[in-house]
Amino acid sequence: MVEQQTAEQQPVMQESVLGMPLADFETLLTEVLVAGLILYMCYIIWKIGSHSKAGRFGMTVLFVVLGLGMLGVVVKPIIAKVLGIG
Repeated sequence: MVEQQTAEQQPVMQESVLGMPLADFETLLTEVLVAGLILYMCYIIWKIGSHSKAGRFGMTVLFVVLGLGMLGVVVKPIIAKVLGIG
């Protein structure tokens, strides 16, 4: 007859990646990848400005207007931490 193991008999396995808990690894990876995407978006904005031959003013407008969306991604966690909701 095969005995069934109860939950308290089974060993608890903590998932980890590179020696850190999975949740911490996911948080770190998310921050690194979002930062990479923001840098890539800056490159795309610069490329759009240079191909359209926008002058200094045009490039500034492109970075300010298109960069406001990226600013929201960066500022949101700071505001959440200040307000104590995140």
